[in-house]
Amino acid sequence: MKKLVLAALTLVAFNGYAQQEIEAKELSKKEIRALLKAEKRKKEIEEFAKQGLNEYGIDETAQTWFLALRYYIPGGKQDSGIPILRTAASFSTGKKFPLWVIDGTQFDFPPMSPMQLAPLITEVRILNSMSEINKYGQLGRAGVIVLKTKLVDSK
Repeated sequence: MKKLVLAALTLVAFNGYAQQEIEAKELSKKEIRALLKAEKRKKEIEEFAKQGLNEYGIDETAQTWFLALRYYIPGGKQDSGIPILRTAASFSTGKKFPLWVIDGTQFDFPPMSPMQLAPLITEVRILNSMSEINKYGQLGRAGVIVLKTKLVDSK
């Protein structure tokens, strides 16, 4: 009797597993890509949490912009807490701090402290290469930090 019950449970377990496989094969390529993207995003959020960052990779408790955006800043250079993205000998007489573009508005320096703005940031893009900063001309010659906030997302 025990063997019969064990065999029945085994068949039910395998049948249930087989059903899950069939259902997974019926997903479209678009749905599979969406699932993979969601899984990647979940892993990214977990990695951010390990580093003490919010779900967007921002340190909301940082005292300086350099620390708040440390996940996104390549090279790790700063001056007075403001990140330096591009350095060159010609910058000695020119601009060394990046252009800040927050929700489409350009600023020479960040308009708020990181503790005020960091909780609102939903997307960060660091533009370093000449092809990326070309759009901003002379204003962007030291690099560009593009921030998107929840204020724009709610519109």
